[in-house]
Amino acid sequence: MEFIQRNIGLFGRTAGGISRAQATVFRGLLDQLATGEYEEVEARAQALAARPRRVWDRSPEPVWMARTFALTAAVLYGRREHVLPELEALTAALRQTSGSVRTLLLVVRVNRAVVLLGQERYANAESEAAGVLREVTRLAHLTRVADIELSALACLAEALCGQGRFEEAEAVARGISARRR
Repeated sequence: MEFIQRNIGLFGRTAGGISRAQATVFRGLLDQLATGEYEEVEARAQALAARPRRVWDRSPEPVWMARTFALTAAVLYGRREHVLPELEALTAALRQTSGSVRTLLLVVRVNRAVVLLGQERYANAESEAAGVLREVTRLAHLTRVADIELSALACLAEALCGQGRFEEAEAVARGISARRR
């Protein structure tokens, strides 16, 4: 997904409980994802998420971030069928919070849409992508979410194609092209 290949606002003002050192670790994972080192990122992120909270940090944000990186790497690597329950569990945990983790929740929800597309559950993927786009509209003034928006739009276009709604998918795809410029 394109949003992974750039800094998606996870390390900006909205990074609440992430320390500067932790942000550096996550930027390294982001760089590894951009170069296609999915297995390494997944293993490293799972190890970070499994660390005792007193070692890694007292706040839950670094653990959520590490879990998100691990799941994203699994999705990008093509191991989508087994991650849906964990994506749903992480989504539920993140929905209980507010503020700094909203961008992280959007990344998890886009990953969920990608998994649903892989399972050919196009209506569910469309619903998830549309929900992400509604949330992006609410957050756009607070943080950089343009890459997440593009990924959600790509999921929406693919979901529409999967349902045979080609004209709508083409309109979404044209919107993606306009936004990229």
